[in-house]
Amino acid sequence: MSLDEIEYADLVGARDKNDSCIPIFHTESILDIEASEDSGAKIYKSVPFVEIIVPGNDKERVDRPVEEKDKHRWPMEWRRFIDAGSNATQVEIDGTPLEEWAQITKAQAMTLKASNITTVEQLASIADINLQSLGMGMVELRNKADVYVKSQKGEISIQKAAAKTRAANKRIKTLEKQLKEMQIRLEEMEKRNDQNAPPNR
Repeated sequence: MSLDEIEYADLVGARDKNDSCIPIFHTESILDIEASEDSGAKIYKSVPFVEIIVPGNDKERVDRPVEEKDKHRWPMEWRRFIDAGSNATQVEIDGTPLEEWAQITKAQAMTLKASNITTVEQLASIADINLQSLGMGMVELRNKADVYVKSQKGEISIQKAAAKTRAANKRIKTLEKQLKEMQIRLEEMEKRNDQNAPPNR
């Protein structure tokens, strides 16, 4: 994604799953010209800023005041920044850290982190053109990351399906137990009725 797209796209709603840009919200002290002119002294105000990083591309970076569209584009990151307080910098990034991925070497992880790629999910979304400058084997590594991310999503689906199956089996066992208990009660009632029935003449 280019800076032009970052600056001018009509971005609303929840974060796009294909949006690989990293927002870092922080606070800057900006000279309040109007207040300064009124008071005759320099008055500064705290303004929320967002630094937008394009993983794999050190040359395309923007740091500007937060706009309303940024809050909609990155709602989770914005909420973390607000919850942390106005003096905090939001740096938490979702995903699997490169260091925890078994298929990457320490040198490769350091190379990628130097280009603002810190998670396997970010690596999986990088375009070929942004990987070519990072050395041999990076495109192949990106493909492995893509397989890893997709397999993780599949594993989550399998786990959910397995949990539903276990819950269904548990309900079936409970119903079978209840049915068996009802059959025992019915048999006992029939025995008592037979014992209390008057003899046939």
